[in-house]
Amino acid sequence: GKELLMLRANNGTSCAHIAFQNGRTEALKVLINAGGKELLMLVNNNGASCAYVAAQKGQTEVLKMLVEVGGKELLMLRANNGTSCAHIAFQNGRTEALKVLINAGGKELLM
Repeated sequence: GKELLMLRANNGTSCAHIAFQNGRTEALKVLINAGGKELLMLVNNNGASCAYVAAQKGQTEVLKMLVEVGGKELLMLRANNGTSCAHIAFQNGRTEALKVLINAGGKELLM
């Protein structure tokens, strides 16, 4: 059940982090239905959320799905180094991902 989905590796990575960074939209749908927002809000040992790793990899379709469930609250999470998902998308040249993030979260994500 849900308890199994909430398990994490030693580095804090959840099944959501893996699915989302690799653009597995079908797996994402299943994970969201089973784990909901609680699963999406998990962060790894570096403080990175699943939205952060999806932005880092430029997974725009995944980000759109994450925004629907996690909303601005998910997008505003910061990694331990203070960067947001918008910062990491910018740093990695993921312009399409950055557009999705700014449209959903506004300029606050860049502060």
